[in-house]
Amino acid sequence: MKRTHTLAIALLVGLAAIVGAFAATRTAGLGASARLASVSDAQIAQRTRQLDRVEASLRRARAQRPPALPPVRFARVTPQRVVYVRPQPITVLGSAHGEDDAMETDDHAAGGEHGDDD
Repeated sequence: MKRTHTLAIALLVGLAAIVGAFAATRTAGLGASARLASVSDAQIAQRTRQLDRVEASLRRARAQRPPALPPVRFARVTPQRVVYVRPQPITVLGSAHGEDDAMETDDHAAGGEHGDDD
């Protein structure tokens, strides 16, 4: 490999490493700042009330069971019997060369050599 190709590949790999390191530190910084953000007591109380309402509705839904389904009746299915019947062999009568037959028919139609000898 030429020296310029090696240098170009090394620069691209180095650039990718720098961009990856920058993205990792930025992501870690976002996670840390999210943990430090303060939430007011009013927001926590509101969210708790919402969760309590959802929990109560789930309890009510669990207590109300749907009616039982009717029993399922299965029909007895018998497998179909498949019988394979081989087709009759195809028999082709004629000469080995189709040209001979065609020439003879043309001679008969034109009244050629095979015509009446009267």
